[in-house]
Amino acid sequence: MVWGHIIEQAVLNLLGEADTPWELVGTAFNEHQSLPLLLSNKDRTGLNHFYLSKLTLCFLFDQIDLALDNAKLAKEYVDGVACFVDEYVLSLYDSLTQLAYYPQADQALRQEILQTIKTNQAGLKHWAEFSPMNAQHKYDLVEAEKYRVLNKNLEAIDYYDRAIAGAKTNEYTQEEALANELAAKFYLDWGKEKIAAVYMQEAYYAYSRWGAKAKIADLEARYPELLRPILQPAGPSGDVMSTLMSVAAPTLSVHSSTHHSSNTMGLNQTLDFASVLKASQVLSSVIEFDELLSQLTQIILQNSGGDRCALALLDEAGHWQVRAMATPDGTQLCIERLSDDSPLPVKLIQYVKNTQEVLVINDLETDLPVVDAYLRQHQPKSLLGLPVLNQGRCIGVLSLENRLTSGIFTNHRILVLNFLCTQAAISLDNARLYQQEQHKSRESAQKEAEYRSIFESVKDGLVITDLATGRTVAVNPIMCEMHGYSKKEWLALQPDDFIHPDYLHEFSNLMETLNGGEEFETQAIDIRKDGSFFNVEVKSVPFIYQGKPHGLSIIRDISDRKRAEEAILQKSQALEITLTKLQNTQLQLVQSEKMSALGGLVAGVAHEINNPVGCILGNVGATQAYIGDLLGLLDLYAQRFPEPGIEIEDELEAVDLDYLRDDLPKLIRAMQDSGDRIKSISQSLRTFSRADTVS
Repeated sequence: MVWGHIIEQAVLNLLGEADTPWELVGTAFNEHQSLPLLLSNKDRTGLNHFYLSKLTLCFLFDQIDLALDNAKLAKEYVDGVACFVDEYVLSLYDSLTQLAYYPQADQALRQEILQTIKTNQAGLKHWAEFSPMNAQHKYDLVEAEKYRVLNKNLEAIDYYDRAIAGAKTNEYTQEEALANELAAKFYLDWGKEKIAAVYMQEAYYAYSRWGAKAKIADLEARYPELLRPILQPAGPSGDVMSTLMSVAAPTLSVHSSTHHSSNTMGLNQTLDFASVLKASQVLSSVIEFDELLSQLTQIILQNSGGDRCALALLDEAGHWQVRAMATPDGTQLCIERLSDDSPLPVKLIQYVKNTQEVLVINDLETDLPVVDAYLRQHQPKSLLGLPVLNQGRCIGVLSLENRLTSGIFTNHRILVLNFLCTQAAISLDNARLYQQEQHKSRESAQKEAEYRSIFESVKDGLVITDLATGRTVAVNPIMCEMHGYSKKEWLALQPDDFIHPDYLHEFSNLMETLNGGEEFETQAIDIRKDGSFFNVEVKSVPFIYQGKPHGLSIIRDISDRKRAEEAILQKSQALEITLTKLQNTQLQLVQSEKMSALGGLVAGVAHEINNPVGCILGNVGATQAYIGDLLGLLDLYAQRFPEPGIEIEDELEAVDLDYLRDDLPKLIRAMQDSGDRIKSISQSLRTFSRADTVS
């Protein structure tokens, strides 16, 4: 693929296999031929890779104007590498290029540059929050360069050192080298050449470890004075002493009435130069920390003339520990806190670590406060304290003794030993880093095994998705079993292979939400391998996996729960219908009770009416007979006494006999009719009361 060829050619350029290191022209890629094809094909990803590679090379080889042009073009095609690491690499080199151009820009352009830096730094800061091991040192390096152009030197110093330390810790060798180089340029512009030389030499070594031969050649051509200690050719064997003096000249403090010097002897009489190189190679090749301690003490002992050697080192917590004690018979490794009870010259070690000077004492003749109970007891004839220095910091002290011979530690031997200590300091630092990395690796492997065990044993489906591509990178057995696929089959699936079409939009929502750094939760329908559907509940969170943004999704089969919910819903509806019926029945019962009570009341009323009515009806006949007899007597009386007395006539005149004859029967019939109607009503009420009681 053309993208790979672009990267390959950039690597070849750095390896020195191109005539012009900032032009992508070589065996893998030719920009003059391939760039027009990329443009015509509108290959936005390829174009971004091309311009970003050009930007990086132009900046590394100080072609700032070309770097500016390529940075602008790379940003035009940044959408071609969205969510790739290229994004923040582009931010880094774009910012560094802008800041390199800043001093020659006018005021208006300077404001634009600072605004661009602010925007780029916001992106790097965002990445650093999620993945500090990948982005924090990049952010710090840009901050250092920003403070450099703003003439805030103290802040710049702090951020250069942060960037170097972060890149070194996280093994970004190329950016460790770049940070050292930029720091060296900063100090050089500031007029501090000695400090600049230290940083430039560190940059040189880092670029060497990275394998960038073209960049090494570039530094050699541009900064020969700063790199003189590295670039100075080795002298002939007769000039070995000068060579060692240029590399490792110790600060020497000699305490003796008569110091035995070997200036009249050639180095070959004390230590062959080949032995020095061999010892140095041994020290540089050992990476295991304990093995290095053993090798170091034995090499020092063999080449010093001493019969005892002890090594004290500064640990990570800042405490001094005794780590090795050697005699010609062997080396004993230990981890003991350096204290007054330690079986070695403690006061001498403390003096050397504080002064960082090589201290030689013969026959214990010294005014320094270094003679303790250990030295008074053993009375060594020759005593040597040797600091192990790394970048001006004392990380260890070697104490050597010879209990039989005075003046054994000559200037030549001390010079060679100091040279070996310089190599040992680097090796110790590398071995300690390796030990830390091994420890981290073991811890990481252990944690990964634990996480893998948990991942595999979780009873819900688990899926890890690459947020940049949407591809599944890990899946647990339950997820495969749930969908009916093998692990290999699952990793080859596309989302539409296992998500119901109606719910595919939820996957897009998931990716968008997780890329925004937020959690996501939904319910959907998944498809099994056999084509059947089932309900799932999905909960997802964003996290960093293998240094890149990923999403962890927990998928639970909720088909049983859905069926239970439907069953509960159906039962709820049935209960609602039953409740309605019960309410209606209750209403009917209440109405029935009301009618029953009304029927009883009506029956009572009918009974109460019936009694007087019966009495009335029972007496109507007697009243009628009585009135009839009365009327008959009156008629009889009238017949027999046609001319009654005046008093009787007056009374009879007052009586309307016609009325009595005509209206009284009517009244009686009316009373009978009323009685009959009342009796009929009473009978109806009784009938109604009985009917209601039955219902």
